[in-house]
Amino acid sequence: MSPTTRRAAQYVRMSTELQQYSTANQMARIAEYAEANALTIVKTYLDEGKTGLKIQGRKGLQQLLADVIANQAPYDVILVYDISRWGRFQDNDESAHYEFLCRRAGKQVVYCAEMFSNDGSPMANIVKGLKRAMASEYSRELSDKVFRGQSHLAKLGWHVGARGPYGMRRMMVSPTGKQRGTMDSGERKSLQSDKVILVPGPRKEIAIVRQIFDWFLNEKIYYQTIADRLNAMGISPPAYSEGWSKEIVKNILRNPKYLGTMIYNRTTERLSTPKRKNPPSAWIIKEQAFAPIIDRRTYERAQRRIHSNIRVHKDEYLEESLRRALALHGRLSISALKATKGAPSAVAYRRRYGTMRAAYATIGYTSDLDPVPTNRKKNTTLARVIAVVARLKTLLQQQGLSVAVVDHTTLVINRRLVLLVRTFLHNESLKGYQLFFSERAHWTLALLPSDRFTESDMEFYLLAKGIVPGKTIYLYRKRPVTWLQPLCIGKRCRR
Repeated sequence: MSPTTRRAAQYVRMSTELQQYSTANQMARIAEYAEANALTIVKTYLDEGKTGLKIQGRKGLQQLLADVIANQAPYDVILVYDISRWGRFQDNDESAHYEFLCRRAGKQVVYCAEMFSNDGSPMANIVKGLKRAMASEYSRELSDKVFRGQSHLAKLGWHVGARGPYGMRRMMVSPTGKQRGTMDSGERKSLQSDKVILVPGPRKEIAIVRQIFDWFLNEKIYYQTIADRLNAMGISPPAYSEGWSKEIVKNILRNPKYLGTMIYNRTTERLSTPKRKNPPSAWIIKEQAFAPIIDRRTYERAQRRIHSNIRVHKDEYLEESLRRALALHGRLSISALKATKGAPSAVAYRRRYGTMRAAYATIGYTSDLDPVPTNRKKNTTLARVIAVVARLKTLLQQQGLSVAVVDHTTLVINRRLVLLVRTFLHNESLKGYQLFFSERAHWTLALLPSDRFTESDMEFYLLAKGIVPGKTIYLYRKRPVTWLQPLCIGKRCRR
């Protein structure tokens, strides 16, 4: 590399829209720009087949920002094909924010295929703002076109969706009506002109679906009992899950596709907005769209039984059930409620009162959980955070920085930068940990739960504002988050 050349990184994002945005085309144009401007590309960040609407799932861009913020980027320039490859964020300020993080760290973002120079001049900023608005508007228009097209297909009875339900398979059908073959989960049809229909799947899966309906109707057992029975029998669960659960069983019993009915647009999450339910008037329903695997009489019997169990209890009944459980068992707990005949489930109480403790309080009962272990655990966690905060304060003050501690867990650096210290929380239902973020924090230091209390055995994650995908992050025991790398001290963290 010549002494006069500068180091650069390239960010490439591939989507399923147009061939012009293939990774090869983007890299070729970026290479031309680099050669013409005496730049040497030393690193590539790649996101293949990822939406530009949000940063979640875009590991390439997340890693780029993490390297830049952590001052681990051995380059001065970041080359991107055009503004749409950086992202089609629906909030233009989000796109600008990520670029600002790079600029603040001394890294210039260059859009190689754009006709303006990203030099920070007033005209460049105006054009860039317009381009960002055009990129987000393109996504809105494309989303509307896709929705109209999928709605039309659903009205005709074609399957619209990424995967079929358990016991059924997606079948590619040519324009002439010829069946080309089934697709596994995650596979896509190769020809745009082909359509997709649902067909009965393997006989073993069909038998399991019918067995679930039989147990529910004839043995009168409920979702969790059915799931436990299937797990005990060693029956393979649906491909998208690790085991049978009451949610999977309930969805099977309520799915009209087993009846041969296609229903589309029951929920919406267009433009990566939070998923929400649509009113029945917005549903698109096509009966007898494909071959059923459950007869109508069986399906309708199951729906009647499901709806008969959805009851809205009066406050008096809920409170009386708590008193009966207390009289029978001498204490109140979820297990005591389960063992009390006729008592509503804990779910009913949580829906009404928010927590079980609040429900118990309606009859003047205080939970008999031993407060000593609870307080000990709380104090141990808080003490660990306080110790880390004190250590950080000392280290930062040694660097000549002004540091103030707020609420034992927050450091305010130079009166404006906020560093929040938190611990991951156990989440047994997800078989892992979860962490909640605060919008006011510029950085979050997340400590992994541990019985060890010494700094030499600490494992933690330093997360900067702007690269966190959402307000909550999860660490799964069986599915590690690859973009989130721990900073470790001590033997415990060696890998």
